[in-house]
Amino acid sequence: MVALSIGSYRLIEQIESWAAFAEISVSIVDRADGRPLVSFDEVVQFVDRDRDIVSIEFGATYALDSIPNTDRLGVFVRKLVTQPVDTSSITLAYATCHAVLACFKESPVIVPYFDRNSRSFVFPSSSPID
Repeated sequence: MVALSIGSYRLIEQIESWAAFAEISVSIVDRADGRPLVSFDEVVQFVDRDRDIVSIEFGATYALDSIPNTDRLGVFVRKLVTQPVDTSSITLAYATCHAVLACFKESPVIVPYFDRNSRSFVFPSSSPID
């Protein structure tokens, strides 16, 4: 498998006693050989395997859907660092999305963001390329 590009993202947010953390490194790969949309290096460890995979797939899908001509591309998760207390599903999806977006030279005009006032991760419903 040849990596077409590599990106990573480290999320650390702390507001009083509330915290969010996730670190992920990904490669963009060609899915022409029938690979799934998201695949994982054998060394990747999960806090909750099923929940984490769903979260990563959501973040990867959101990012790829916002970049044109990515229907034949997939995401290979190279590294994942999480904490049982501070890594929620939405935190992991958010970090994954930004890691995937970091792989591309184009950036969507609308990207997921963190609202500090409500302590919410927001995934806007559309993300056109400027």
